Amino acid sequence: MTRARIGVAAVVVALASAGGCSEVDDVPREPISGTVNLDGQPLKIGTIQFLPEAAEAGVASGGPVVDGRFNVVRADGPGPGTYKVMIFSQGSVPKEPVELNNNEMPGAIQAKPAPRTGEIPIRYNLQTELTAEVRPGGPNSYDFDLKKK
Repeated sequence: MTRARIGVAAVVVALASAGGCSEVDDVPREPISGTVNLDGQPLKIGTIQFLPEAAEAGVASGGPVVDGRFNVVRADGPGPGTYKVMIFSQGSVPKEPVELNNNEMPGAIQAKPAPRTGEIPIRYNLQTELTAEVRPGGPNSYDFDLKKK
């Protein structure tokens, strides 16, 4: 499995476990917001996850990053505590049409992905170095300035 697929799988599992929990748990959730920049530029599109450092200290939460900004409402937010922060992005994948050499679909055209660019280094997601302290009553705004190197 590629690193990107593992990252996407981790996000899906985290979102699935966090989704819909706000109505059945007793966690005093907090709204969170902020920015994500990669090499000084707003991250075009991605996801951000807040994972509690200790399982009993909160619930996983997160959401999309669009044009360098994220905003998670209180109902979907994390509870107070210390969190590991994971940021994912597939980067831009330009596509060029290419002909397939496929006997089943002669003459078919398919978009062929070019090499991916702008992906987030593993030290900001699967092996994250990022942390955040979510405080009761806020403000809980975070700015993450990521570097590719």
